[in-house]
Amino acid sequence: MHSIESINPDTTSPIEMSVIVIIPVDLHAFLECLLALCRQSQPAFGFEVIMVPVTSDVRAAALLQSLNTPFRLHVASPPQDGARDALRRASDVAAGQFCLVIDSAREVRHDLVAAHLRVQRETGGVVACGIEQAALQSDNPSGHQPPHRYRNGVSQQRAESASWWDSAEGHLSLPRAWLEAETAMPLLSEHHQGLELGYRLSQREMLRFVSAPDAGGKRTPPPALLRLVQEAEARGRESVALYHHYPALLAHLELGTFNQANFRKVQTRRLLLAARLPPRLLARIANAPRLPNSSNRWHRFLQSYSYWWGVRRALSNRDTWKRLTRGPVILMYHAIGGSDEPPGSYIVPQTRFARQMAWLKWNRYHVLGLDELLGYRRDYRLPPARSVVITFDDGYADNRSIAYPALRKNRFPATIFLVSRAVGATNDWDAKGELAGRPLLSWAEAGEMLRGGVQFGAHTRHHVSLTEVPAHQAVVEIAGSRSDLEHDLGVPVRAFAYPFGAHDRATQAAVEKAGFIGACCSLSGINDPLVPIYALRRVEVRGTDPPTRFVLALCWGRRHIR
Repeated sequence: MHSIESINPDTTSPIEMSVIVIIPVDLHAFLECLLALCRQSQPAFGFEVIMVPVTSDVRAAALLQSLNTPFRLHVASPPQDGARDALRRASDVAAGQFCLVIDSAREVRHDLVAAHLRVQRETGGVVACGIEQAALQSDNPSGHQPPHRYRNGVSQQRAESASWWDSAEGHLSLPRAWLEAETAMPLLSEHHQGLELGYRLSQREMLRFVSAPDAGGKRTPPPALLRLVQEAEARGRESVALYHHYPALLAHLELGTFNQANFRKVQTRRLLLAARLPPRLLARIANAPRLPNSSNRWHRFLQSYSYWWGVRRALSNRDTWKRLTRGPVILMYHAIGGSDEPPGSYIVPQTRFARQMAWLKWNRYHVLGLDELLGYRRDYRLPPARSVVITFDDGYADNRSIAYPALRKNRFPATIFLVSRAVGATNDWDAKGELAGRPLLSWAEAGEMLRGGVQFGAHTRHHVSLTEVPAHQAVVEIAGSRSDLEHDLGVPVRAFAYPFGAHDRATQAAVEKAGFIGACCSLSGINDPLVPIYALRRVEVRGTDPPTRFVLALCWGRRHIR
């Protein structure tokens, strides 16, 4: 048992900050949090602590009754709806101008209260997200990041500004009046409360979110494996309820990440779910004394499996499950070679292309237009399971003479990304490659295909690598290509593709600013809801690959299994 020095709190000074602690099931974690609050650098007369037990824990109640803390301590009665109603119960008794909601999964640093108070005093009232400094340094727009780290698919670089999904990062402070207003109705979730509260707050006008890098806390060690599994199952069930109630949360929940792991993990998880093996049984096996402790990797996998077990049990229909776990694949072609032309990395033979289109139709894949897929993303809807999008880069003349008839025969939509200042000319950017000097579509041919249902996107004006040119030139290449195409085609151009696949945060932001609603890169993978809308994954179809690679691309969004 930890000892706490008893000091009679000053009950006459005004309270600036009400610190809200939802008492976790783990009594040890509760004691650690209480100790840390007793050691705050902020003078104790300036804040109060409100403890809200989610269950009638006799041990916790007895401990709280015996405490004599340096700050004012209020112990609320357990709310009827458990943790979902705990914040409302706390805000009802809070006396401070501001409230600080403690994330029980993170450490409480000695200067936590002072740091949040400083932010609130300096700003006059904001939603301050306590983000750990390490999280600010890990942005990588091409890699897998936590779902809440994106805005419209563009990874954010945060110093002072923040967004509502940053509320899931850790401790959170805000004016008490805002908390009271947004918790008048109980939250839907117990394990995603920060994210849900942040989303609710974001619907209010004239409200600002800021990051507070010095007001966060590292994650505390995970609980025992069996409880970890139980909590992960609960998170999965809650994610389904949150998505149904707040569709915009889809891209910020683990719900949108099923295929965002390596092939082995995804397949193992898929097989175990199909076999309906309860995660609690797997947890007991993992804790067997004769089994070696294969480190945290097995525990992390089991936690992920438990989450998806909870999701599957919470879904009322199989179609939604398929849509979540069988995300859309975008195919990337370049040129289609004639009968007398040898295959190449970027040249798919005519007969092979025809067979690939026939395979899609025979296996009943849902072939969508890229604009249609972007519409699903904008509306926070899940596209049909096993959806496929067909795209062509550069806009070669053979896309009209060879590919277009095969597309029309199968009634498949497709999107061709044009280099706007090279239309009607030849490829002059691949001087030593197999596509050098290859004829490109003319405006007349593009117009004919447009009337036949083919969509067109932008691929810059001169096929430049956007990360290797000055920022102002990249902006002109991006925005200019859209204006060129819209002028000559007479239709809105909504999609963009990065030449050579080169993109970063700056180019993604420039594409969004230019008015595009989505963009494709050349990274492989399945486009789960987590994948940024301005960096959609595509799998390249090569003319030199065996037919099995095409099947692999459709199933896993990759040419190789790793």
